[in-house]
Amino acid sequence: MTLLKYYEALYGVAFTIKKEDVLLRDIVPTQSQTRKRQVETIVELLVPVACVEYEGKFYILDGHARSLRAMQMGLNSIEAMILSPGTRIDFGIVKTAREMNLSNLRDIKIVE
Repeated sequence: MTLLKYYEALYGVAFTIKKEDVLLRDIVPTQSQTRKRQVETIVELLVPVACVEYEGKFYILDGHARSLRAMQMGLNSIEAMILSPGTRIDFGIVKTAREMNLSNLRDIKIVE
């Protein structure tokens, strides 16, 4: 099942998807750690990250390592596929990020 279809089924509303560059400073992680090897093996950023937008921030659904690599490469933005619901939703993933005190990419711990 695609991420889009999964979120439509989860929330019972239609979503649209758009591709755009997102500023790294506006990206919020939704996991607290990523493996060092996952980040360091990325040579080129070929696949956009997947996010949901909520209150002006972009919460990562897929692409934590790519986002970190973009930051390490000194980039200001990254290409993203943004899932947008047809109506306002209080995403569970936003609540989870807040509970884990995750607010920007520097909050992700890179582990061996």
